Amino acid sequence: MDPHCSTSLYSTSKATPLCGFRTNRSTEEAILDLLDKINSAKNSNQHALMISLDIKGAFDHLQYTSIKNSLDNLKYHSNTLETFIDILSNRKVAINTSQGPATWNQQQGCPQGSCTGLAFWNLVADEVHLRGICR
Repeated sequence: MDPHCSTSLYSTSKATPLCGFRTNRSTEEAILDLLDKINSAKNSNQHALMISLDIKGAFDHLQYTSIKNSLDNLKYHSNTLETFIDILSNRKVAINTSQGPATWNQQQGCPQGSCTGLAFWNLVADEVHLRGICR
């Protein structure tokens, strides 16, 4: 991936610092941060509350239009971003059946474990958070 594009994709988060899928922000670091906050609350006789969110099928349901809109909102032009937008356009799924090939348009989904999947998910999640949809 283009180094400038990669930096742009992974460092655009204006929302609350998220852990996971980001340089120097691993899941282990998130757990250590959480434990520090819990211990700090305990030491000052305060309460600690944690809300954990796991979005079922998050990668399967990521809409291509949402990804493309988030890429457009970066206001950063590069051939790599143009390639990403092109990759997400006019995609089709094709399988062979006993009646012959079947095809349909694909408008959502992102391969879990792919490099771009993580970047795309973070971009869309940042958009949702910044627009206050989660508030």
